[in-house]
Amino acid sequence: MGTSRMPPQLEQVRRTKRAAAGDVLSCAFHHDLLAAYLFPSDTRQPEALAWLFRCLSLYGQHYGAMLLTPPTVRGAAIWVPSEAPRPLSERC
Repeated sequence: MGTSRMPPQLEQVRRTKRAAAGDVLSCAFHHDLLAAYLFPSDTRQPEALAWLFRCLSLYGQHYGAMLLTPPTVRGAAIWVPSEAPRPLSERC
């Protein structure tokens, strides 16, 4: 039979790790079709995606949860409940 894997431990994002979360998520979505459509320039896409995910992680911290794998950031997740306020660009 297959081997069972324990899920990674997660921790809430602190302000100091928001940039790392943005970097991890921008790497994860680098080849995503929506990311390529939103940021068609290959030279600026990594920076633009990192900025976008830092904003989204801040929004997640305020209105939901932003989780990371500790101690080294290798994975991140943003969770926002459906009843959370709609995002506005001023909140980033």
